[in-house]
Amino acid sequence: MGGRRERGRAVIFCRVAALAVAALMAGCSSLPAGGPGAVEQVVTRADGRPAFALVDLDAGVVAALGQADPAPLPPVFFTSTPPVALQTLHPGARLKITVWESAGEGLYSAPDRRVTEFTVTVSEAGDVIMPYLGAIPASGRSPDTLRQEIEARLHGLALEPQVTVEPAGGLQPRVTLAGDVARPGRIDLSPGGLRLLDAISQAGGPRGSPPETELTLLRGEARAEMRLDQLLQDPRRNIPLHPGDTVLLRHTPRTFAALGAVTAQTLVGFDTDTLTLAAALAKSGGLRDSLADAGGVFLFRHETASRLSRLDGIPPVPSSRDGVPTVYRLDFSTPEALFLASAFEMRDGDILYVANAPAAEFRKFIDVILGPLLGSAESASTVGG
Repeated sequence: MGGRRERGRAVIFCRVAALAVAALMAGCSSLPAGGPGAVEQVVTRADGRPAFALVDLDAGVVAALGQADPAPLPPVFFTSTPPVALQTLHPGARLKITVWESAGEGLYSAPDRRVTEFTVTVSEAGDVIMPYLGAIPASGRSPDTLRQEIEARLHGLALEPQVTVEPAGGLQPRVTLAGDVARPGRIDLSPGGLRLLDAISQAGGPRGSPPETELTLLRGEARAEMRLDQLLQDPRRNIPLHPGDTVLLRHTPRTFAALGAVTAQTLVGFDTDTLTLAAALAKSGGLRDSLADAGGVFLFRHETASRLSRLDGIPPVPSSRDGVPTVYRLDFSTPEALFLASAFEMRDGDILYVANAPAAEFRKFIDVILGPLLGSAESASTVGG
């Protein structure tokens, strides 16, 4: 009786195995998966062109594309000389005129005071009025030229006069600071000019950290964008501001998505100025030993056609408004993979995906297909016995 039962189980197992193999050959693609496998081919469009660029990450690719290209500033932001509005006065501008005399009994001075200050406004006629001097033409002149004019008029009236002319607010040329700054508003420009970082500092600084702060500079029809940490790292971007400029700061944390056979499938934030592929894998918990295919580490992003043109052998791929769909592939089973990953920078919106190993897929096959069949075979054997 026992021998017949064992022979029955063997026959049932063979039948189950045959059914399982047939199921594996015909429908293994129906097994649950977290994404594409490492050995899948590049998908082609109806016109025969590839749907995305597939780039194997090697030393040449890292050298050409490993670092992000900062967005260039339009030439209008690099005007070499200050605009006329910063050099000349105009009606409505308020000025503080200070006169020093060598003795205490001069034209304006007194025994206990040798310094006299006047706050004046350039009239609609373009003049400023000072006691004993009358109307002095100011509009269209620089503060220093006005200073020289006042000193010349005071010669013979005041005691060895020295004069300074400084803006005193009012309708001075201004720039606007808006968005995520501590004190948004308008800032006066002095004749000496004001640079981008100085303006941000006068507005109280950003509310977020520099790597998480996006800066937009508007000047007429021109527009420039950069992260605040890029401004801090590159002094050439700390440009002089012009009247009417608008500086907008926005708190925009950068993130990447970690998917597939990683320890933590989640949206991960950048917490440093730059984040490499190796650091991104570490922040997502690394590869899952029981599932990950070390040869199937992928990075999905949209690249510009100009950047991809730096590489040889990349077939033309249709681009969209966001750029060219690009997949970078890295084989982590090779020793140099860690060095390559440590030199390749992540970008905001990247998708990091680690494929499942073939052994993991086989385990899924056992669980999904063989498990129920073997359970049915055991039940049938028990009933037959």
